[in-house]
Amino acid sequence: LMVTGGYGELGIVDGLLASCDLYDATRREWAEAGSIAPMARARWGHGCAAIRGVVYAVGGCSLRPHTQPTESSMETLKDCEVFDPATNRWSPAAPLQIARSGSRAVALAGDRFLAAIGGCDDVFGRAETQPTVELFDVEAGFWTLLSQRLHVPRTTAAAVATGSLELLIVGGAPSLASAELYNVTVPTRGSREGAAAAAAAAACEVTSPASAVWGDRARAPG
Repeated sequence: LMVTGGYGELGIVDGLLASCDLYDATRREWAEAGSIAPMARARWGHGCAAIRGVVYAVGGCSLRPHTQPTESSMETLKDCEVFDPATNRWSPAAPLQIARSGSRAVALAGDRFLAAIGGCDDVFGRAETQPTVELFDVEAGFWTLLSQRLHVPRTTAAAVATGSLELLIVGGAPSLASAELYNVTVPTRGSREGAAAAAAAAACEVTSPASAVWGDRARAPG
């Protein structure tokens, strides 16, 4: 179990963290403090998921570089980074298409894709809650903004893969009791999603896009 970033008792400015902690469930103990490399950029409200033996930190909130450490200097991030436990090192990863905090990251399709679900585009959630989902192609190395949206915009939802390319998304802010099924499919190269992904691929010098369609909705128990 890996815990990444966040903020401490001093709050989101003075308490902003880049540090990481690792828990060994077999030994039932935490790694020695400071033994795990800190993230390149301190952040909170990010999504986090393990895939293919590495850990991705996705979006979140942080202080703008070279600014005074105040709440007004906070920004929502597109930035992502990836941790390789073999080298104990964080490295830059492809940025999101949309800055988002409070999104949930879930691995899909046998660890081929990583989904970033919902979130909000303001560090305090005062602006737009995101109805969108992005998909990261691990082999190609870029994010695609999927054309199909959430039925209900939500941030800090619970999300889990219920199939190779299916997500169950439950609750989230603002105080939601609803749940949705999201079925991900890979588009044809000639589709609109494929064209948009091809443009992203060109920017990253890679190819192989993906998109999504919605399945049946469900409602969480009240």
